[in-house]
Amino acid sequence: MADLPSFVTIDPTGPVLDSLIRISKNKYENLLRNQYHYETLVKSLLDSGLGIGVIRILTKANPEEPVIHTSPDNLSVSEQVTPEFNEVLAPSLSQIHDSDSRDAQSLKAERLRGVENWRTHQRRPSMEGKRSVLLSNLPPSAVPSDVTSVTRGGLLTDVLMGTKAMAVVTFLTEESAALFLEHVENNGVSIKSEKVHATWSKRQFPLSEDVKHLVARGVTRNLVIRKCGEATNDRIRADLRHIDMLIIIKIDFVDGDCYIETNSVALANDARTYLVSLSHYHDLCIEWYADECNGPLV
Repeated sequence: MADLPSFVTIDPTGPVLDSLIRISKNKYENLLRNQYHYETLVKSLLDSGLGIGVIRILTKANPEEPVIHTSPDNLSVSEQVTPEFNEVLAPSLSQIHDSDSRDAQSLKAERLRGVENWRTHQRRPSMEGKRSVLLSNLPPSAVPSDVTSVTRGGLLTDVLMGTKAMAVVTFLTEESAALFLEHVENNGVSIKSEKVHATWSKRQFPLSEDVKHLVARGVTRNLVIRKCGEATNDRIRADLRHIDMLIIIKIDFVDGDCYIETNSVALANDARTYLVSLSHYHDLCIEWYADECNGPLV
């Protein structure tokens, strides 16, 4: 008679018996081994600069399987965030890629995923200096492209729109942020005839080593698909809608190339990584193009 497999023993008097299953010891050890290999792989991919959003998408066995939003560092997402940070992270209508209606619960869930995603992309932060500027008194109809069109003086790492006529723009350097803030105070900046107010944001966005390395390699928040062929605005937005908190600010088609402006250096890097993994982009060249906000103050 063949040897029966050994099984993991379970205390029948335990309080959570209904939530337990019985498997062989070999299978249990294989599960532990696979979990270790997966965690090691994810850590290596994160260390190499790949974003957690893309890793979640690429590791789904079924394309229709929902993405489980958990942080790689097992960070708990708390609803107790500062009011200003809450307002800026809450998605506005201008940030939603489609016209589907969202109820209060889905908006709340999306906001919390945004907090988690923000923490994930700012691993190993350096809090040296102030880089985040809060823009307030925006007109109700303002969209992210209105904000970036008036922001100058340095490369931006992040752009976040709020729900209460505000936005936060985060520069790569404190010097650039200070010069822009001084420019707004001295010369004034308007969006749709409304004078914009600018102050240092109470919640400063940290600059992670990951983002520093990306910028040093030439990564910006803007992508260009060369000779994009049959790619369309709707197709690109649909392909990228799975990346949490990625905002496609605008898409322009010029001389056969497709220019995509986004809200984040880190998320743009995730977007490029994901696009090149799709079959219909395999033969296309996807590069970075200059951040218009890095232009001179005028």
